Amino acid sequence: MARTLKTWRVPDNIVGKLVTTPSRDIYWLNAGDLISMGVVILPDPPAPQTAPSVPSVPLANLPPMFQKGLADRTAWEQWFQSLLFGEYRDGAEYWAGQRSLSPPGTCYGSGDFNEGCVEAKERLDPTDRLRKSNPDYKLGWNAYGP
Repeated sequence: MARTLKTWRVPDNIVGKLVTTPSRDIYWLNAGDLISMGVVILPDPPAPQTAPSVPSVPLANLPPMFQKGLADRTAWEQWFQSLLFGEYRDGAEYWAGQRSLSPPGTCYGSGDFNEGCVEAKERLDPTDRLRKSNPDYKLGWNAYGP
């Protein structure tokens, strides 16, 4: 192993640490070791900013089409999660990924895959029409969170 590391141009001091560190121990490369191997060390990225909290709004106070979009998305997610893994679910997942493409693929396939794709298409076509034509519905559809 030490010879292989030499062909990769790992510096002698690091190969020496590898060879002399007992098998029950770990030697962690430090910044100097990394720099000697030509690794560029970047500063840690800044901590992510947390989004300001948004006050919750009772569902009844939201526009009716928002509520419908959220209800339809919830129904879709529950139906999809109820599917067993296999070709039927694969077909449904395929259509869910195709439906917004221009042009979308087809549900051409065999057996269970085709049936799952067609069922997903039948369930999603009405929601897609509303999603594309009604901003409140789209907001409700996209507001879904498990």
